[in-house]
Order: sequence, then C-alpha cells, then structure tokens
Amino acid sequence: MQIRYPVVRVLAALALTFVFAFAALAATRAPAKIPFAFEVRGELLPAGEYEVIANTSTNVVYLIGPDGHQRAAMAIPMGNPNAPSKSKIVFEHDGDTYQLTEVWLSGVGGRKVQNGDRKAAPAMKGATLRRIEISAGD
Repeated sequence: MQIRYPVVRVLAALALTFVFAFAALAATRAPAKIPFAFEVRGELLPAGEYEVIANTSTNVVYLIGPDGHQRAAMAIPMGNPNAPSKSKIVFEHDGDTYQLTEVWLSGVGGRKVQNGDRKAAPAMKGATLRRIEISAGD
C-alpha cells in the first residue's frame, strides 16, 4: 500500500504539469502602453498600461485595462500563426478619436477588429485617417 501512494502522487503532479502547459499554450499575452484614450466598439477606454490576451483555443482576444479588469472581449480569428509578425495593436486616428482597428500577436497571428458602423469624422480640410501602431510585448 505504501508503494501506490508515491506513484499516484507523481502521476497527479505530471497531469497538473500537462494541464498548465496546455493552458499556457492556449493563451498568448502581450503588454501594451497606450498613451491616449481610445474607442473599442463604441466604448471609450482611458490611456494606460493594457494587456492583450489571445486565447487560441477559443479565438477570443481580451483587453485587460490598467485596473486589472477586462475592458473588452473580441471574438476574432487570429489568422496565420506562422506568418512572421511582431506583437502590436493598431489604431486609426481621425483628428478627434483613436479607434482600435487591429490586433497582432507574435506566434499567434492577427486580424482586424470589427467595430461595426463608424460615424465619419466631420470633413476637415486636408484631414485624413492616420494609422498608429503601438508595440505590444516589449
């Protein structure tokens, strides 16, 4: 009877190791410092330190705010994980607002964020949308 206990204990430890290893593979995390307030699907979020988490098993990207709470969840397929890309989040700036438009994570891939219908910015002479990339994970 004493022999079985150490074997069961070792098997349980191995099982937990595999569970945690697979969970780590299923989620990719990247910190990002965003220096401006921005919109995600109509919600205005403050500037600050965010964490982008992509769960590859569910194709959901989570945006964790400076307060540690989930601020957005986006069900977006992440594209080709084998395509070489650096982790970054992309915004469009129209003179008044910054809007999250793309999420790219190294080793996971990336995709544009579907924000629905966006109101056009008031026409200003010479105004154009600017693409702004913020490095994530560095």
